[in-house]
Amino acid sequence: MIRARNLISKLGLLCGPLAKIGVVLLVTLLLASALPVKAQSKRVEELLNELIFTPTTPRPSNWTITVLPQVQWDKQVKTLNLRTATAFTSMNETKNATFLNPDYVFNSTEHQLLHTLAHEAGHLICRCTDERLANDIAEALEGRQ
Repeated sequence: MIRARNLISKLGLLCGPLAKIGVVLLVTLLLASALPVKAQSKRVEELLNELIFTPTTPRPSNWTITVLPQVQWDKQVKTLNLRTATAFTSMNETKNATFLNPDYVFNSTEHQLLHTLAHEAGHLICRCTDERLANDIAEALEGRQ
């Protein structure tokens, strides 16, 4: 017959090391999932410098660009009921913020991502939700006009 105290100590021996391994694996996964977002953010910053801002199409003030972790992206798109797989921009008088889908940033070509950044800047420059106008401004920012 196994006494309760012995059973608990035997389970503790088994679960202790397994629990530690589980924690290490969880931390490793969390760190690994954060690394691509940082690398993608660097890619975005480099491409942003390629846009041609002018006095008629100035760089939006107080503009932040964030590559969201996938879980946050999915939650925001669902919560805000957005129909986008690439990016969305929030604008107000004190803060302008663009949020990018990490899968899109990772899988897009340089040209596609550059256009997306220019398009989102276009919304901020025109202070509107007009897709055509944002695209026209994007073409100017990309030097295609």
